[in-house]
Amino acid sequence: MTKRCAPNANIVHFIGIGGIGMSALARYFLSTRGESSRTKGWSVSGSDLSPSSITDELEKEGARIHIGKHSANNVPREVNLVIYNQAILSDNIELQTARKLTIVCQSYPEAIGKLTHHYKTIAIAGAHGKSTTTAMTALILIKAGLDPTVIVGTKLKELGNKNFRRGGGPYLVLEADEWKGSFWHYSPFIGAITNIDKEHLDFYKNFSNVKKAFARFKKQCQHVVTHSTDPKVKTAIKKILKVPGEHNLKNALLAYSIGRKLNIPRSTILRTLSKYTGAWRRMEFRGYLQFPTSHILHLTSNFKVFDDYAHHPTEIRATLAGFRQKWPQNPLICVFQAHQLERLKLLYNDFKTAFKEANKVIILPTYTVAGRENSAKRGQPKASSTIGNLSKKLAHDIGAEYLENPKRLKMFLADQLFASRYPLSPIVVMMGAGDIVRYTNLLIK
Repeated sequence: MTKRCAPNANIVHFIGIGGIGMSALARYFLSTRGESSRTKGWSVSGSDLSPSSITDELEKEGARIHIGKHSANNVPREVNLVIYNQAILSDNIELQTARKLTIVCQSYPEAIGKLTHHYKTIAIAGAHGKSTTTAMTALILIKAGLDPTVIVGTKLKELGNKNFRRGGGPYLVLEADEWKGSFWHYSPFIGAITNIDKEHLDFYKNFSNVKKAFARFKKQCQHVVTHSTDPKVKTAIKKILKVPGEHNLKNALLAYSIGRKLNIPRSTILRTLSKYTGAWRRMEFRGYLQFPTSHILHLTSNFKVFDDYAHHPTEIRATLAGFRQKWPQNPLICVFQAHQLERLKLLYNDFKTAFKEANKVIILPTYTVAGRENSAKRGQPKASSTIGNLSKKLAHDIGAEYLENPKRLKMFLADQLFASRYPLSPIVVMMGAGDIVRYTNLLIK
């Protein structure tokens, strides 16, 4: 169902509204409705190639959403502003239509950049751990009564299972992505970097350029905060932190430093961190594997199923190490879907060594990304078999299983578990940044 844009309001149209960052920004504009200022508030419309839980939520919140092939008809008449995902190509019909109508068009980072001028922005960048560190930092500021606005690349139960919070205070806590130099558009009051790694090489080409990009970001920040190195702080956080893994400890140490930079009491920071239990698709427990009828009599144990967003070799290693830390004796079964062919190609040797903590690995076909793969549509393989062959080659090289049809995953897992007869219940980790979450849902239903 579509909704008409509200009368007497500015109208903003989002091309690719279902993305995690785009949807958070859309929620910012939705939050202005009812404001009696000269801006009249904003009415939101948007388009995306396929539906998702996020687009469903945005519709319920008042956005007008078009699902399917992009069309000039999706762009509302009297639109004031068009914001597009950076993966949208210049020949996109909606973007072309808006430009022909001389509508102001901004990429997502350009729009966020303008927003950062209106706040004391705390921008958290880095190759890995941005979402978790942003979440921890946001919750620390909320607990301290600073009432921040928050834009984060995951959903938080503390924010009503959303990726956005509209606050009344002077601070914006922002997850700052580096792809295509997105964070160069921002004007942070405080900047923080979780880590720097060989990521987004489809844009940066080499690690040297990645490091230069982060150096440029640091120069734009009024203040740069680094991880706390105080051993007493590290010990204190390690004792209270509920989310496992050294990577999460490092994330918490950085959030701690940001809080102290803002003169938030140590006790408030530690109390907040002690209550943090994780975010959407970050080592997230989803339920128990529901076995096919044919296997129920043979497999009676409770097999926990987790979802995780890890899609880079460093993230895979860290996440599996975190699971191993929490469940040192239980077998780990990792079901992995690579995200973007270019990443898999460029970091192939790193992927080959990333799964060592897992007892069994199952590789699914690569998830392709519109605007980042030549001639590929999002979530669909190319006409050639390059993608499937590379995923299959990875499975072969690391001694993993390759499953061509992910819809068969439940039966495939049940067969594998029945054949293995593990003495302890395995932990099943569904891992990747694509649509693997769809197959997680099939496992637990």
